[in-house]
Amino acid sequence: MSKTRADDSRARRPVSQITEDQRLDQIFPHKIPCQLRTVFDKEPKEPYDFHSWAWTDPESYETLSKEIAVKRKKITTELKSQENVNIEVYHRHGSCRVVGLKHEGPFSVLEDYEAVSLQQTTIRNVCGFLHQYPFEPFHVEIFIQFSSFEKWLNSSHTDVQRMIRTQIQNKMEENNFNNQEFLPRIDRNQLTSRDILLAILEQEHGGRRPLEHNPSKTCDDIVTRGASNLFFASIYKSIDVPDILHMIFHHEYNDENLSKPEQHNQTCQNKNCSTSQIQSRSFQRILNAFFARKIERDGKQHQLKSFEVMPIMNIPNEGEKDTILGSD
Repeated sequence: MSKTRADDSRARRPVSQITEDQRLDQIFPHKIPCQLRTVFDKEPKEPYDFHSWAWTDPESYETLSKEIAVKRKKITTELKSQENVNIEVYHRHGSCRVVGLKHEGPFSVLEDYEAVSLQQTTIRNVCGFLHQYPFEPFHVEIFIQFSSFEKWLNSSHTDVQRMIRTQIQNKMEENNFNNQEFLPRIDRNQLTSRDILLAILEQEHGGRRPLEHNPSKTCDDIVTRGASNLFFASIYKSIDVPDILHMIFHHEYNDENLSKPEQHNQTCQNKNCSTSQIQSRSFQRILNAFFARKIERDGKQHQLKSFEVMPIMNIPNEGEKDTILGSD
């Protein structure tokens, strides 16, 4: 059977061309506005706007990361010009959120401001917003908070213990939603580092009660035993270093086991033994501040004890008093 002319015409018809939808840029925009806001402690800085920002381009995040690094360097320079010649400026908190014309989209914490972290977090949040609210105009807000502490570790005229107590007190000025003091994890990690621990031990070794062992070895042993936070909590409580070491090495207290009745009830021959202080109410309050409860995202129900500290702050409304958690 021969083909008809209509069949030949259909056979010769060109393949349909797929063209880009005119509204594709509204659904999946190539460029979006991004606003960077940096804060040093609680002093706000002027926002820096990225106009026509290519949010899928890795170079955009490289530029953003460098801009944040410049701001950090500027803060450091300003502080050093105020005669604080040994200042450590560190990233305390960061966040990325998508804000639409009518809706607020995903919110994520930024552990650092490296380009890779910025890119992964931003792209994930933008895609989440596009999925929920297509066609709605939006922008990205990057928030970075810096903080600092004095680091006079190389000066023989500086009382390192007093310095670190002052620094810890400055970071503990805020209370959580239940009016309990706590030392935020980021600040605690900065103030309980190995170099500060070693500086305290070295200065103590040259004092009136020299250490039994080399300060560097003692420092390594404390870190290995996982007792660094207990050590600094005791320093904050103004317990003498030899007595702290006695608690750690003789009674085997560490960060994970702060209540060992079988060790505590032992008869101790050391007349300066201060293990009983761990059980005191005032010291327990300090320990709770150093060991705030970790918030686990495991979908399970956790029982919160009355003395445990939850690292949750009330969020203030602009121009109003602090909000109460659980209220509208």
